[in-house]
Amino acid sequence: MKLKAELRTKKGKSGARSLRREQKIPAILYGHGEESTLLTVNDKDVKLLKGAEHFTLDFGKQKDVIIKNVQFHPTTSRILHMDFQHLRKGESVKIKVSIIIEGAEVIAKQGGILEQILQEVEIECLPKDIFSEIKIDASELKIGDSIHIKDLPAIKGKFITAIESTVITVFAPKVVDDKPDTDELFEEGEEGVGEEEQKEETDKAKSEAKN
Repeated sequence: MKLKAELRTKKGKSGARSLRREQKIPAILYGHGEESTLLTVNDKDVKLLKGAEHFTLDFGKQKDVIIKNVQFHPTTSRILHMDFQHLRKGESVKIKVSIIIEGAEVIAKQGGILEQILQEVEIECLPKDIFSEIKIDASELKIGDSIHIKDLPAIKGKFITAIESTVITVFAPKVVDDKPDTDELFEEGEEGVGEEEQKEETDKAKSEAKN
């Protein structure tokens, strides 16, 4: 897959705003030991990438790249800036891979609660081995079970995130006891007026009224 780009001459915040009004995205290309290159890419062209792990960036020169970072607008989710990293043949890269959990509904039906601790993990691999996600089938997990990085399927490369890190865990819901404490009831009874006391007070009041 190929993404067209242009060399960027407009710099700074005002330059970036001007580019965005033209439906263009400010970007930067860098690589190991290389001078950074300022670029612009078309917003519509970026949407056509459809999650491609790596592709060719064409700006007069052609470079094999990955998307290293994307900055989004906090409310509109519009892309504000992109970082591309040049890939060299035989040179490994560090990337973050999403963790997708499947089978959570099975745990819920059994009365368990699944908590996902890590949404993504960092790995290091060669460009040809890049992938975007790791799927975990949680349907067989029971209450008290956990999955750690070391339990994930083997990958072509290595995990940078510590292998002892917990990815997901399953626990039982907390039981809330709505019944009042018996000691509290006893204390409230002591402070109140009992039926016998009320009867005595009533009889006393009637006797005084007759006199």
